[in-house]
Amino acid sequence: MKVCKKCGVRVSAPRERCPLCQAALTGGEEESYETFPDVPTVYRQWGLLFRILIFASVAACLITGGINLLLPASGVWSLMVIGGVGCMWVTILTAIFKRKSLYKNILYQVAVISVLLGMWDLFTGWHGVVFTYVLPSLCLFAALSILILATVKREKPADYVVYLLIDQIFGLTPVILGLCGLLAVRWPAYIFFIASFLLLLGVLLFHGHDLIAELRRRLHM
Repeated sequence: MKVCKKCGVRVSAPRERCPLCQAALTGGEEESYETFPDVPTVYRQWGLLFRILIFASVAACLITGGINLLLPASGVWSLMVIGGVGCMWVTILTAIFKRKSLYKNILYQVAVISVLLGMWDLFTGWHGVVFTYVLPSLCLFAALSILILATVKREKPADYVVYLLIDQIFGLTPVILGLCGLLAVRWPAYIFFIASFLLLLGVLLFHGHDLIAELRRRLHM
């Protein structure tokens, strides 16, 4: 068992430095064991995939940037590639940081992807594609994903119905814009909203008491 002369503690794990002060340990080399379990992080579990993605991202940015510099007459199209790579990493990091709750992760992805594509639409001349097609489609996809996950995991409606309600609120945005005449094409927003609303309505009709109980719990009523 090794000893730290500075702290005076004995360390039974196979370490070279003290876990408290990081000073060098001294003592015998008899058999020892680690008292703390090795908890694998996300990067350790998917390290190879992350390294491949990082390499591919940097390579894509450098190669397209170099080609763009050699062919300046073609415009600054390499910025589109760099922006796309950046958006990809934003969505990946969002999925990693919110991985503990799949339902929250889905809603965060709806918000993040909508904002990112809204920025793309704005920088390319604003065609209203986000509110016309993207956000309604994402909201419907999110509602279906939440219901499928809840069915597979056999969870109670109280565990996911609030997330369905938040998703429905997101889907109201393009509908309101369409009613105000701010969308050139309004039928996608209406169709997707009605479809997701019917999904939510079905849950509420059969499990409405669970939603009320969950809201009371969350609002401390």
